[in-house]
Amino acid sequence: MGILDAPGLSKKVALANLLVPIANRTAPPFQTGNGLSDGVLTGGTAVIRHQATRTAYGIRLMFSNHYPESPGGAAETPGTNVITVKASVDFPSGTLFPVTFGGSDSVEIAPGANVLSDPIGIDIAKGTYFWTRTFVAVNSGEKFPRGAFATHSAFGEGHNYSSAGGADVTATGAVPSTGANEYVYSPAAILGLPVDPGKAVIAVVGDSIVAGTGDDQTGWVSRLFGTNYSFQKVAYPSESMVKWGGPGNKAQTYRRVGLLSQVGVTHVLAEHIVNDLGASSVPTLQGYGFTYWTYLSRAGKVYATTCTPQSSSTDSWATTGNQAVLSPALNEPRRVQWNAWLRDGAPMTAAGAAQAVGATGGTVLRAGQAGHPLAGYIEVADLVEPSRDAGIWKAGYTSDGTHPNATGAAAIAAAINPATYFGPASS
Repeated sequence: MGILDAPGLSKKVALANLLVPIANRTAPPFQTGNGLSDGVLTGGTAVIRHQATRTAYGIRLMFSNHYPESPGGAAETPGTNVITVKASVDFPSGTLFPVTFGGSDSVEIAPGANVLSDPIGIDIAKGTYFWTRTFVAVNSGEKFPRGAFATHSAFGEGHNYSSAGGADVTATGAVPSTGANEYVYSPAAILGLPVDPGKAVIAVVGDSIVAGTGDDQTGWVSRLFGTNYSFQKVAYPSESMVKWGGPGNKAQTYRRVGLLSQVGVTHVLAEHIVNDLGASSVPTLQGYGFTYWTYLSRAGKVYATTCTPQSSSTDSWATTGNQAVLSPALNEPRRVQWNAWLRDGAPMTAAGAAQAVGATGGTVLRAGQAGHPLAGYIEVADLVEPSRDAGIWKAGYTSDGTHPNATGAAAIAAAINPATYFGPASS
């Protein structure tokens, strides 16, 4: 019971139909670079803190053995070798609950596979903090995926990875205090049976902006949903929309969408576009958008976000006057054109032929209409630019010209009412 092999995610798993994501700080493995350990480390135990977004029981952990081949590259390249995983849940602090897989205290995960644990006999209330301990091991010269989150000693996190194999402290032992601010292998998802079924479950698809780069791996989406909505991030830094909607790329993302459709997803927040602007014309991107949104709509109602700017600055973005639109300048007119089209409901025909802003006629469909893959859009760009289409950031909203920092992310989250798009908050 509990193994979801990558090719078989289209098969229904009876209990999984009721499961929803119930915690933050989880995501499929990724890291800047190639996403794998260095071939010298052979493993050890890592500890990550999570906060429950739903009151739930029957908690189960999901682990994956895939990685991004390169930043913005193939999103789900199978790992290079089998990895061995053990885990426990620390809740309340100091009480360790073992995690089993088909009754065994460890599991071997084949390259490209996702594995779901047996249910753990604990209830976790919304807003509660808890910790996962994950032991991963490989043979000498082999590699394991590095995860989405760097450890924070302030959160009671750390790891004891070493070339000799760090100690397994999933059942007993002190929390590793080394390895702060390093990326570790941890659960790709934490699922459970909610006490308030029927509420929204949101898949967050995008690039580094929603992954949380620039905001300590949090980002405006995590701030927006907080502990009020179930959400699962499947966002990779440097990834582009073309990786989902371009020629020959859909198979690279099947497991992510297939997995999310198995765990009760009702909505998709789609943020990709900024990394596409330099490579393709807007008409080409509009075609990719149709394919991308149609693909995502199989999992739930899709809301796309407007594209935020990219700028340079001579004073670390402390003011607007010392900013300039980031070169290459061609990106900015494309961004403006894309945002105008999206704000008009991304007009297109049922066959996916993009139409001009303001187009009318019986064949023109807009977001929210039957036959259009989008349910609507979420305005983000207007929240961070001093005026529409300014191409720069409000003062202090970014620290690098591309990603919202904590100030910018908090401002975005405060200005959006999630209930407008995703219904009432969880209990």
